[in-house]
Amino acid sequence: MEEAFWAARQGDALLHTSFMADVLGAVLEVAANVVIDALIVGTTSLLATSVGITMGCTAVVLTGFVAGVAMVYTGVTEKVSEACSDLANMLFPPQIEGYILTGSGDTWINSKPAARAAATAASRQDIEAQEAQAKAEQEEAQRQEDARTFRDVAGEYLEMAGP
Repeated sequence: MEEAFWAARQGDALLHTSFMADVLGAVLEVAANVVIDALIVGTTSLLATSVGITMGCTAVVLTGFVAGVAMVYTGVTEKVSEACSDLANMLFPPQIEGYILTGSGDTWINSKPAARAAATAASRQDIEAQEAQAKAEQEEAQRQEDARTFRDVAGEYLEMAGP
């Protein structure tokens, strides 16, 4: 059964996993897969030697490859990944980074206004207004820089003229 995702509602908390949980989860997942592959290759080697067959380097690599493919198709990799993430999140729990402030006026989920937990897209007019404001601010800053430079030059000429 797939994981259920809950609908975003006004007032719901926004949780983010910690960086340490992400790093630890990745390290645990790699370590678990290495251990599983080593156990499979070691067991296969032990069985092969017990029947008198020598395993060359190619056979060892092929055994690891087959084990990896089998793990993917049986869903073992997903279970290992989920277990590692759960352990990492238990040690470094997610933190509340904020709350959803706005919601729909006409759509309700469990008696709360429905919300979109995503950034809102700006309209073309808003973007054009922001660009015009940024350009005006840049021109004003350049004008002030030019005026300051002119005052500095004028002051230097007055100093050179002396009293």
